[in-house]
Amino acid sequence: MKAGDAITFTYSTPAPHPKNWIGLYTDPGNGPVDQKYVGPSLKWAYIPSGSGTARLDTDGLEPGDYVAYALAEDGYAWLAQPAKLRIVSSEPLRFVTSSIPLRNARAGSPYAATVRGPGQGRGLRLPQGQRPRLADRRPGRHDHRHAARLGLVQDGHRHGRG
Repeated sequence: MKAGDAITFTYSTPAPHPKNWIGLYTDPGNGPVDQKYVGPSLKWAYIPSGSGTARLDTDGLEPGDYVAYALAEDGYAWLAQPAKLRIVSSEPLRFVTSSIPLRNARAGSPYAATVRGPGQGRGLRLPQGQRPRLADRRPGRHDHRHAARLGLVQDGHRHGRG
């Protein structure tokens, strides 16, 4: 999911309580280890009913790995296994430089270079009419995965188990 998007969790519990809650922590981080307090959550919301949905805004969170805990009665006892998720930047991918020096090229000889990095594996191309051209012709690997085990809902679709 992208930074700034809200996270929606579906939940159900046989032990509803007005002070049951979901807390979001960095992963690894200060989530409740062995169901005991380690540090404060970054975001949280009460989940008082036997079942329902809870929403956590991600405003102000940096891209990275996070874990959500469903916790009992304003405490740190787990109601379910934690759900891991990844927040990615909402900024477009870009290279940090507009030019790349090319090494060991000879005038009049064919030349190719590859620039690898995040993205769709398309590489870079110099403006038309300029040589040499940089291109990565191999398919890129871009991880669009996000994981959640407690019923993460994104874009109106439910992922994981509830």
